[in-house]
Amino acid sequence: MSIGVLATLRVAGAHTEAVRAALLSLAEQAAQEEGTELFAVHEVADQAGQFVVFERYRDQDAVLAHRTSAAMDRFRSALRQANTRPDIAFLTPLSPDGDQPAAVQHP
Repeated sequence: MSIGVLATLRVAGAHTEAVRAALLSLAEQAAQEEGTELFAVHEVADQAGQFVVFERYRDQDAVLAHRTSAAMDRFRSALRQANTRPDIAFLTPLSPDGDQPAAVQHP
């Protein structure tokens, strides 16, 4: 069963650009990770430096591979320099049939 992650992060103005770049780099690397199903980085409209990341992984092994990757180490370094930490929620997908997550898909 997939594992969802919702990460939110607020960064002070002077560090916004560096953290934004680190997030985008992390997203590029996550796209290459075998068990990553979704890694979507967003910045809140009209609130520079407030980021939201939607993540979905195939299983717990994929979560662990992402969290222990070199790309994640580089991202954590950017967070330490900005003196901030993300709020992270681990999510269990809900579905009508207990198997696949309920989702809207368009052709």
